[in-house]
Amino acid sequence: MPELSFRLDMAGLPIDFDLIGSLAKKYKVFKHACSNRILQFTHTPVIIITCNQFRVQTLQYSRTAATYIKPLTPISGGTLARKIIINHLLQRNFQPANPTHWLKREPAVDTLYECTHGDFTTGRYMIILQW
Repeated sequence: MPELSFRLDMAGLPIDFDLIGSLAKKYKVFKHACSNRILQFTHTPVIIITCNQFRVQTLQYSRTAATYIKPLTPISGGTLARKIIINHLLQRNFQPANPTHWLKREPAVDTLYECTHGDFTTGRYMIILQW
């Protein structure tokens, strides 16, 4: 994932599962690796969490989100992500989220958004939080 071409490919696009999937396919890398690279270059506050069922496996974040994240914990019961995982739902769009479930302090913006995608057969999920 050469820096210059990768930056050009992601420039101006929203950080979502479509971007991660398309760039991972283009550069022939895993989505996890691609999301790490996106977080290196974005100025948007974004947190990407991977989990196995409700157990957090990794917590990645952009520089602008670094001071907001909580320590690794199981996915909270009040989150949309937990509802998605329990009910094996497909979440197509970002939805407003309660910042207290995810962040140690609230950002100075109106809304935190979350979106969860996963594989119901393996129990592995990726959650994107952004504001």
